Amino acid sequence: MRAWEEFLQAQVKELGSEAIEKWAKTLKVVFFDAGNLYLEAQDSFQVNWFEEHLRPKVRQFFRNNNQRLIKVHVSLANAPKAKKIWKPVLNLSPDSLDPGCRLETYFPGATNLTSFSLLKESLEKPAYNPIYLHGPSGTGKSHLLMASSFYLTAQKKQCFYVTASTLTNHIVAAMRTGGMQALRELYRKHDVLLVDDVHQLSHRSATQEELFHTFNTLHVAGKQIILASDSLPSLLEGIEPRLTSRFEWGLVLPFQPLNSQEQKEFFNKRAEEKKLELPQEIEGFLLGSLTSVKSLQSALETIHLRKGKNQITVPLLQKWIEPLLEDQKRKALTPEKIIQAAAEIFEIQSADILGRSQNQECSLPRQVAMYLCRLMLKMPYLKIAAAFSRDHSTVMTSVKSVDKKIGEHDNVMLSTINSIKSKLKS
Repeated sequence: MRAWEEFLQAQVKELGSEAIEKWAKTLKVVFFDAGNLYLEAQDSFQVNWFEEHLRPKVRQFFRNNNQRLIKVHVSLANAPKAKKIWKPVLNLSPDSLDPGCRLETYFPGATNLTSFSLLKESLEKPAYNPIYLHGPSGTGKSHLLMASSFYLTAQKKQCFYVTASTLTNHIVAAMRTGGMQALRELYRKHDVLLVDDVHQLSHRSATQEELFHTFNTLHVAGKQIILASDSLPSLLEGIEPRLTSRFEWGLVLPFQPLNSQEQKEFFNKRAEEKKLELPQEIEGFLLGSLTSVKSLQSALETIHLRKGKNQITVPLLQKWIEPLLEDQKRKALTPEKIIQAAAEIFEIQSADILGRSQNQECSLPRQVAMYLCRLMLKMPYLKIAAAFSRDHSTVMTSVKSVDKKIGEHDNVMLSTINSIKSKLKS
């Protein structure tokens, strides 16, 4: 389990590599899913070591890709089988909701105010089905799905919230245990189905097949479907067109990263909620070092949990948020990376994209790279023009040209865009 390996690696600095190798990495992984990890210890000494040294950290920092805590179960290898902790044969529980994720606690800023207002109106007076939220990581889509679930539950609606990963786990488990009928009855009996991270269904044919039929059943019955993903339906990679076309049937709402001023407003609001009085230099360090609302939220949570009686200094805080800084650096996207990825997909050189040639072999990759800089980095036309040594009007024309082809569902263009985005994620 990758999340477990990464968690243990993060503990090396504090506990030492020798202790981690001897006591932690020798714990046998028996079973895991999105919310649970089952471990088997060699003896009671190893169990006691885990409870003393790792259990407190697990409760605070061991999270899945959706930043939800993973519960760890530890049993003895030589314990009687009847006493071992095992996962039920078929568990179709929804994902847990964060009680702090409410419509009133979401911070849209001016950037996302229109989309947020339309979402609230659609929940109050249902007129669109499905509702599809899309945007980069850290724009609050999961927050809004959970908030929608809380809001609709208060309206006496039965809601079922899952991530795409959990949906897949449910379907795989149901297939293995002969429980497909039970799964279908469960997913289709609720008034509202909410599925997060839809892009993670890429190339999962069995899950897509089941979702397709569930979608149709719910839609015909007039039951609400709310989805979230990192991109437009037309740009989803590895997902069948019959599904992506259905995602476009209703209301498609874009969400974008907040600008620097909005991030500062968000930071101050969240710090005030947690009753954290932070020195100006600490606030400046965090706002200057972390580039997303998601990272700022995690940093504030870390400070809230670890502050105690510590006098917070920049060096101490830098140590606390080092994993966030490293993760941010690893994921940082630049125009240069986009140009390089486009060049590799089109099998030319980056210099050809940046050069003056106007032949199709170079101009098309150039247009696509400009479009992706606009789409993925939200760069102003003038900055894109500077990066490509072009006039801003040329950039505008190029972006509109690619955008038009996507709007016309040009399969070659869609496939090319998806290939470049996949390369950038790898």
